This record gives sequence, structure tokens and C-alpha cells, in this order.
Amino acid sequence: MTLIDSNTSAAQIASPADAWTPTRAAARFAADAARIAELESALSAAQQRAVIAETSQITTGSDPRLHDFWVLAGKTADTEGFCDEYDRIAETMDGVPRAREWNVEMEVTLTFSYTHTATCHDSDDAYAIARDSLDESDMREAISWASLDWSTEHVSTDRA
Repeated sequence: MTLIDSNTSAAQIASPADAWTPTRAAARFAADAARIAELESALSAAQQRAVIAETSQITTGSDPRLHDFWVLAGKTADTEGFCDEYDRIAETMDGVPRAREWNVEMEVTLTFSYTHTATCHDSDDAYAIARDSLDESDMREAISWASLDWSTEHVSTDRA
């Protein structure tokens, strides 16, 4: 864009719409000044929030700024033997609980298909022969090839 003043020739102006006139320049300056003021205000507000976040007192253990502190305190409790004390404090103050090992006892019922070939006179005899001849090694081999289905029943959970 070209600034038009008394020394600007007509050849220097490609199009009147492209011309920088004092009126357009003043309007652009005012718009830029308003945007700068808006950005300065947003920056000031963000700086105030940062100061508040850095200096305000933490009044609850669940404050996300304390997460790393709680994790380190839990590791220290494990190392120094303060586990019970830590657990009570963390629970009371909404802190981060320690990750602990658990021994979980379950009864697992495993179901799979097994095929046994029997030579006999009827299906009842075939089933009896297959049932009576089935042993652990047959089942282990069948499991290695079979598609398994299982269910669990919770028996107990204790700390490791």
C-alpha cells in the first residue's frame, strides 16, 4: 500500500482501494492500539493468576499441585517403614494412596472341548471309555491347542 500525500503521483497508486490515506492510517492505528490494550490486559490477568497460584496456601490434600509430593511421601513411607501412618494421613487429607501389592486368591473354572475316539457299541459306552481314560497329560495337551473359556470366583484378597 502507498501512503498518499501531496507528493504522491497518480502513477504510484495502483488502485485507490490500496491507497494508505491519513484517515485509513489513523483507523488502523486505533484498531492496533485497541488490540494491544486487550492483549496487555489479558497478560496482566494471567500474571495475577500465576502469582495467586504460586503464593496461595494449599488447603486440601487433593490439590493437584501436591500430587508429586504425595507420591514421594508414599515412597518414603515404604522405605522408612511409615506405611500405616502415611495411609491414615493420606486417607484423612484426601491424599494420593500408596500403590501396594495384593495377593488375590481366586477359584478358576476352566472349560474347553476335548475329543477322544472310542471303539464300542453305543454312545453311553463311548462316553464312559473317554471319561475313564482322560488323564492330566491329555488335558494339558488339549489345553495347548484348545480355545479356552473360564470363569472366576473371588475367594479372598490380602495385602502382600
